[in-house]
Amino acid sequence: NADHSTATITSDGYIEFFIKNVGHTSSTEDRASGVILRLYNCSNTTKVDDAQDTKAYKSYSADYRTSAGNGWYYYRLPLTLFGTAGATFDRVRFATNVAFDTDEITYLDGVRFYAGTTGGGNEQSGNEQGGGNEQTTVDHTAETLAICAEADDIFDSDHQRYTTGTASYDTENYYGDGTKSTSAFKWTGFAQYGNFMFFVNSDRSATTISSTAYLEFYIKVVGHTSDTAVLASGVVLRLYNGGDSTKAEGALDVKAYKTNNADYRTDAGNGWYRFTLPMSLFGEDGITFDRIRFSSNAVPDEGEIMYLDGLRIYTPQSTQANLTGGYTPETEIVFIAKKDEE
Repeated sequence: NADHSTATITSDGYIEFFIKNVGHTSSTEDRASGVILRLYNCSNTTKVDDAQDTKAYKSYSADYRTSAGNGWYYYRLPLTLFGTAGATFDRVRFATNVAFDTDEITYLDGVRFYAGTTGGGNEQSGNEQGGGNEQTTVDHTAETLAICAEADDIFDSDHQRYTTGTASYDTENYYGDGTKSTSAFKWTGFAQYGNFMFFVNSDRSATTISSTAYLEFYIKVVGHTSDTAVLASGVVLRLYNGGDSTKAEGALDVKAYKTNNADYRTDAGNGWYRFTLPMSLFGEDGITFDRIRFSSNAVPDEGEIMYLDGLRIYTPQSTQANLTGGYTPETEIVFIAKKDEE
């Protein structure tokens, strides 16, 4: 904390950070030059009683590490790794693991402590990095999005793989026409380059890119005031296959913010935008993928919320995509996602 006050280990709290190493050549093992974290209290030499050091490199804590792209890794370490709930600390020491090679550099960013529901720390005081005080008075009553049916929407708990920050499904108001979507995926507490991932199919099976198919979703950002450009805090999409860090071979990242792919963006009303992205933007026909990662683009402002809804991959009855208007109810939806052959 900026005021040097103490925090408490809780059962649902965590420490998160991003790390990138450049120039380490003497070992090829993943994250060989990672870090070891230790909790201290009241002084730089007073280790917290009974607290355990936590390793963040190689296979250590790998279950809590995801690839953030371009050499960056994201760690979200439960506080319970450090010791028993109830122990207090006021500082965190990061130590290197191996000797640095010539000109080697380690970058770290987005370090924050989330106290959980019972501890002290930045989030309880409303000063959490990348998140902050969540807005609770967003008015959605005027929204009747021309959105896909609830059963076709990938944004649900059955498809959700992981989320950095806080994920929830907002049901305060409905977002479709009353017969379709009744909730939106609500993302808060995220940092720049934070991300979340959804499986294409609830059974985790894979599908392939088809030039006749489209990826569609709706997005609304509330509380982003530091940049007036349209969707300044929009998203970057990446396809993965077989693992959370295994990018689909041959696939391309697709940007959905500002002027990037604006030709495929339409105003859906009340702050919502609809993206209908040709799957050909992601690569050539036949590329296999089983999950989609969404990454934030800009540094979020305090209290910022991102809503997303109506994520689907579909092939129109006609190969002519409806890119300029709203969703057409008479269009037959044929999902390209299919279960792997036994």
